Amino acid sequence: AKVAADEWMSAALRAAMELQASLANKPATTKPTPEPKPTNPAAAKKPRTDDPPSTAFNTNKNTGDIKGKGKGKGKANMSDEDTSDISDNSDNSADEGDDPDLGGDDDDSMYVSYGKRVAGFQAFTQKQLLENTRALMEEMVDFLGLPNTAIAMCLLRAYKWNKLDLVAAYTADENKARTLAGVPSYQQSSSNGSDDDPDAMNECLVCMDDYRASDSFALPCGHRYCALCWCNYLDVRVDTGPDCVTAKCMAPSCPFIVHEDAFRRICSPDRFERYSKYL
Repeated sequence: AKVAADEWMSAALRAAMELQASLANKPATTKPTPEPKPTNPAAAKKPRTDDPPSTAFNTNKNTGDIKGKGKGKGKANMSDEDTSDISDNSDNSADEGDDPDLGGDDDDSMYVSYGKRVAGFQAFTQKQLLENTRALMEEMVDFLGLPNTAIAMCLLRAYKWNKLDLVAAYTADENKARTLAGVPSYQQSSSNGSDDDPDAMNECLVCMDDYRASDSFALPCGHRYCALCWCNYLDVRVDTGPDCVTAKCMAPSCPFIVHEDAFRRICSPDRFERYSKYL
C-alpha cells in the first residue's frame, strides 16, 4: 500500500510539472488596440446628404461652425462674411424686441391691455341705484299695465329684480305671480272706510277703539286699523332694518304686503326716507 501511494504521488507530480511547462511555452494573446480617431475637423466624417436639415442651430462666432440640434447632426464650415451676417441679424432682433407675443424692453402692450380691461361689475351710488330702480318700476308699469309703481316694486322684489323672469311668470299666470308678490288684488288702498261717507265710524281691530274712516287705513285686503296703530307698527318695522320692505298686513295670516304707497301715507318723512334706502 505504501509503494502504491508513492507511485500515485509521483504520477500526480509529473502531470502537474508537464501542465506548467505547456502553459509557459504557449504564446500570450492580447486584445488589439483600436486606432486613434483623427482630430482634424477636415478628416471627420461628413454629414449625410440625404438627412433633412436641422431645425435649430448653435452658431460659434469664432470658428463659423454650425451645430445642428435636430436630426442629422453635423458641421459645416462657413465664411467669415456669412458668420458676420448671422451675428448682425441676431443682435438686431435682440435689440428691437418687436415681437408682439414675447415683447421687448420697450414693449408696453401688456400694460396697455391691462389698462383697457373692462370690469365685470359696475358700482353705483345710492342715488344712482334709486334712479335705476324707479326707471325699472316705471318700465314694468308700462309693459305689464300695472296700476302704479308700488305694485311693480312688489312684483320685482318677488322675482329678485329680474324683469325677464317677472314678465315670463306674469304672462304665464298673472294670479300666481301677484299672489307670490303679496298683492293678490289690485284694488286701490283707501284711507276711507266708505267712499260715500268718510265720517263713518270704524272699529280698529288692534286697539278696539272707534275712529272715523278718514283717520283709519286699510290695504286692498280690507283689514282696517287706525292711523296711530299703523304708524306704530310701521315705525317698529323700519327700525328693524331692511326687513321692513317685506312687512305684511297686521291681520293674522294675511298675505298682503305693505307697499310703498302705504309707507308714504302713514309714516313720517324721516321714516319714509329710511324705508326708501332699503328698497
